[in-house]
Amino acid sequence: MANNAQQLEHSMASYRLIGLVGLWMRLWFIGQISWIVENDSAQSTNQFPNTELSNI
Repeated sequence: MANNAQQLEHSMASYRLIGLVGLWMRLWFIGQISWIVENDSAQSTNQFPNTELSNI
């Protein structure tokens, strides 16, 4: 029984690790997208100087 409990604990730990990696990758992906969007908006504000847009 102890061996089964250890196996279960190990699999739970690996599932938790996979979940953390998935969450980290999701956050990284969202960060990349927002960084690209910020760069695009910065370029557009440089092309069309507008004080209201640059304040946002």
